[in-house]
Amino acid sequence: MAKKILIILMLLLFYSSAYANSFSLNGNDLIRYMHEYEKLMTEDPQVRFYHAGQFLGFVLATADKITSYKNGCIPSDTSRRQICRIVIKYINEHPDQLNLKAFHLVEAALKGAFPCQKQKKAVRRKQPKKQQGLKAPF
Repeated sequence: MAKKILIILMLLLFYSSAYANSFSLNGNDLIRYMHEYEKLMTEDPQVRFYHAGQFLGFVLATADKITSYKNGCIPSDTSRRQICRIVIKYINEHPDQLNLKAFHLVEAALKGAFPCQKQKKAVRRKQPKKQQGLKAPF
């Protein structure tokens, strides 16, 4: 029984630290993971799979969050590889933003690549008020 409780506590500690880490991740951390993902895509034998997976997981989780809250318009047929390539391109073109939170970098990359089309609102014309005739004082 004590062993089960210890295992549960260790798992909770692991998941809570992973969750907290996602908020502290900045662009400099993300670019390190990104380089490992690029190694994975080129089948480099020196790849650190954990870091490559960190990049892939973070980018895809951010993309899911953006689309689930209706803040982004990523088409449903967009591949995971394409989403990662968009983020890689954005990070490489904006090295001055690496001090920002990683979430904001990924969000900017995806929103820039997939801007939402603003729907034209139907213009409602106000009906003119009926003018009341002047009433005679008597």
